[in-house]
Amino acid sequence: MARFPTLGPGDKVRDKHLPDRLTEESLDSSYAPVSRAAKNPDEIAVGAITRSANGAATGFSVVWDDGATGVFVGTESTTTPGAIDSYTVTHVLGGVTTTYTQPALTRNASGAVTARPAMTVS
Repeated sequence: MARFPTLGPGDKVRDKHLPDRLTEESLDSSYAPVSRAAKNPDEIAVGAITRSANGAATGFSVVWDDGATGVFVGTESTTTPGAIDSYTVTHVLGGVTTTYTQPALTRNASGAVTARPAMTVS
């Protein structure tokens, strides 16, 4: 039976001894892409949620899967009270801020979304 070495406190494994499955690329791909969370910011909401008089979530803090923090700011629909038509959500990590913006949605008379512009990143 092969015996594997045991690491003690402070011991380090050199990169050349790590298996290929632990490359930076493979570890990065194990997280959901940031853009997916930006499209569903309610999934990364933490803490208190500010709501409009109609119940729309207009502001909250976020924590991303990669440990970044940020804030969500939503604009309530003028035609469908309680719904959010546009928003921004920030991703702040290592002093770098990325802002994801969902431009205003178009809704029909019953409030269903009929057009969703592409999200922008800045």
